[in-house]
Amino acid sequence: MTPQAGTTRVTTRILLLLFVAVLVMASGAFNLRDRLQQKEVLTDGVIWKDDPQLGVVADKVAADSPGARADIRRGDVLIGISTNGAEPFDEISEAQQVQVYFDHAKDKTQFGEAGALSYWLERRNDIGDTALRQGIADVELQPRATHQWRGLYLALVGLVYLGIGIYFLLKQGRAPYATHFFLLCLLAFIVHFFSPTEEMRTQFDKAVDFADAVAVILLAPLFVHFAAIYPARYHFFMRRRWLMAALYTPAALLILAEIWVRFARLRELLPFSPVNTRTNLSRIETVLFALALLASAALLVRSFRQARSIVVRQQLKWVMWGMSIAGLAFITFYVPSYLTTPEVSSLLQIVAVGPLVLIPLTLGYSVVRYRLSDVDVVMRRSFAYIIATLSVAALFGTVMAASYEFMRQQLGAEVTVLIAA
Repeated sequence: MTPQAGTTRVTTRILLLLFVAVLVMASGAFNLRDRLQQKEVLTDGVIWKDDPQLGVVADKVAADSPGARADIRRGDVLIGISTNGAEPFDEISEAQQVQVYFDHAKDKTQFGEAGALSYWLERRNDIGDTALRQGIADVELQPRATHQWRGLYLALVGLVYLGIGIYFLLKQGRAPYATHFFLLCLLAFIVHFFSPTEEMRTQFDKAVDFADAVAVILLAPLFVHFAAIYPARYHFFMRRRWLMAALYTPAALLILAEIWVRFARLRELLPFSPVNTRTNLSRIETVLFALALLASAALLVRSFRQARSIVVRQQLKWVMWGMSIAGLAFITFYVPSYLTTPEVSSLLQIVAVGPLVLIPLTLGYSVVRYRLSDVDVVMRRSFAYIIATLSVAALFGTVMAASYEFMRQQLGAEVTVLIAA
């Protein structure tokens, strides 16, 4: 008997990849359970960093946060912390020590006491050599936002990625880029589905955090690599080996940095602040991911314009638009706010993260629609209608939300001026 059209003989490679997918899905399920059951974590709304000359300095202060209400400003130097509002103040020499006092305040709240800390602060001039003010700031800590609805939505996006990857692997496992496409979907599932709990105390949580970071790092060049070879240019890197090395070398360096920041013995070898390094790595990885989306969209547009085959142009059309809309929304509305503020507003998160679902939907439609001959026509048309509707809704919602946010900021600034006058 011959296999039916559109089916693929299950090989050892496919079984191995499916086994890895099952392990990753099981880990994601446990991680999602932990996040839904996690306890609240207190915060002051301030991002503290280590400064070689000044010590522990406030890098960012979220608006309307406990730190802002206590008149903590960017550039303030944290000298010490008291848990009872009176002397003696414990000296703070590293930014990572602040979290210890948050945990202590959380333990106090369990016994009905107020979750408050007193900071001994020093405010310096712009040059940093003269203290303008010293004093105590009483900070009433508040629970850190968990963003569970955003987490559930991203988990759904991750499931869409993995479902499409498994479906394509089973149906077209011998396609030239089948393994590449499946690994892309698997990493995208980890990026969207995995997220450590706020406490991040268990070894499983730490493993989830590391897996999430590595997946974000590798997904960026993998997206660009796939866009460069899809759908017909399989030998794009064959005559340009140096491009392959240039594409993946930054990812390898970032993974080494992630390993360094997680092990105390390795941190002793290099005199860098682990808090500053972790913050900078997160920023770099987010920017690289956003740039990878735009670069992938640009490569797909280039392939679309150069394609002579009608089938190839149809194959590229959907994924080109999905990648472009999602990439522009993410890099326009999320990245700037993420780099400049401690907390991205809920509205900007919706506008930036919402269109991300277009990437797996359009990519899956492009790959499945033109690689499989046994997909039902009704399913194809329904899939196309869903993508078209979501694309229009995402574009309309992005414009409206951006306009609302702009008007809100402008009106807020005018109201502030009127009150001051």
